Formats: sequence, structure tokens, C-alpha cells
Amino acid sequence: NYLQKSLKIGGGGTKKVTHSSIALELDDAKSFRLALLTTAQRTALPNIAGTMVFDSTTSKAYYNDGGGWHQM
Repeated sequence: NYLQKSLKIGGGGTKKVTHSSIALELDDAKSFRLALLTTAQRTALPNIAGTMVFDSTTSKAYYNDGGGWHQM
């Protein structure tokens, strides 16, 4: 049971996410913060599709498509 396949943040009370494929859903106009890494830390991570980070060396956000990092 992986966090009961969902995690809902915000809104108070117990709610279910809006779609079964969503693992994390933010509610109530809240924001989230990407992991803050240097370029060396980012490029040392394994290529996992869907990973997103903020690179503090370049001051840019990046995502990984499973084959490498791309600036957002």
C-alpha cells in the first residue's frame, strides 16, 4: 500500500484525489517547492522520467524524461 496510492494536501478533512493516477494533489491554491539542487547534484541523480528539480547553479527548473535533463 503506497500511501494508499494517493496523498492529498490542503482543503482540510479527508478527501480523495480527483484521479486514480495522481499520487500527490495540492489544493486551495497552495504552491509546492521543487527540490533545490546544484548542477552537480542534479546531474548525479539517476535518469528517472518525471523527476523535476530547481537547479540553484543555473537558477532554472529542469525535468527528466528518463533519458536526460531538460530545461523547463
